[in-house]
Amino acid sequence: MTPVKGTAGGIASFDRTGAQMCFFDTGEYLPTQICVGPDHSI
Repeated sequence: MTPVKGTAGGIASFDRTGAQMCFFDTGEYLPTQICVGPDHSI
């Protein structure tokens, strides 16, 4: 899949209530899956 010009990606992190805690801008990289380690590292 080729990204559309001007497309920006990111990873959002949410707490148990569904409130967004933080957002990691990934620029043109469009992540589809991530893994979280036991120490909460991505």
